[in-house]
Amino acid sequence: REFKTDAKDGGFRIENIPPGKIDLKVTSSDHPWRTLPVQTIVAGQSTDLGRIVMESGGRIEGSLRLVGGVAPKKVKISIYYEKGGEAGVAEYTNGKFRSGVLSPGTYVFFAMGDRFASLEVKFNLTAGSTTTKNFSLQPAAVRTLKFVTAQGAKRPRFLTVNVRSKKGKLVFYFSIDPSGELQGNVSLLPGAYVVRVWGPDNVSWLTARLTVAALSAADPLTYPTRPPRRP
Repeated sequence: REFKTDAKDGGFRIENIPPGKIDLKVTSSDHPWRTLPVQTIVAGQSTDLGRIVMESGGRIEGSLRLVGGVAPKKVKISIYYEKGGEAGVAEYTNGKFRSGVLSPGTYVFFAMGDRFASLEVKFNLTAGSTTTKNFSLQPAAVRTLKFVTAQGAKRPRFLTVNVRSKKGKLVFYFSIDPSGELQGNVSLLPGAYVVRVWGPDNVSWLTARLTVAALSAADPLTYPTRPPRRP
């Protein structure tokens, strides 16, 4: 559940929480997010978290441009910690991006989208500063990946798809929700890749090879999938 602090003094009160252990994360548009220690809620008792100090941070902003200076239309940007794990996202509009406030440190900027090769760049942030980066993007081939289930098999609630290079580097990913078709587009440079698909409960549904020979258009690639066998 989400709760907002009081606009005047920053205080908050959360009521009707069932007994047990809970995770708390404090989010802000002006400060780095904070994850608090796990709290144990006891029926009939109140827990005082005291004063939570939000530190100063920095942002990354800039632009993305295709060949000829054209802004890509569909872009997803994620910010990762240097040692792994998602640290945040960046908003993107008409070729320009701007992240939320992040703690000082080293991060990885990852951008992917329609008709350009995914971009991965390390950058540093210091407190109270904004790092500006302007990136030129490489044209990439667009391939449609379709997934079909065996006749009579139940459709999965969702599928998560990622594409990695032969060396294991993530280059593209997308999810398929229950209402959509079992397909999605990926933008890749010519080369050899591995496609992996997961279903509910993080169970693997498919591992397959994918080769992109050229930047030109190609017919959709169809992969048969089947639910994993249960012991």
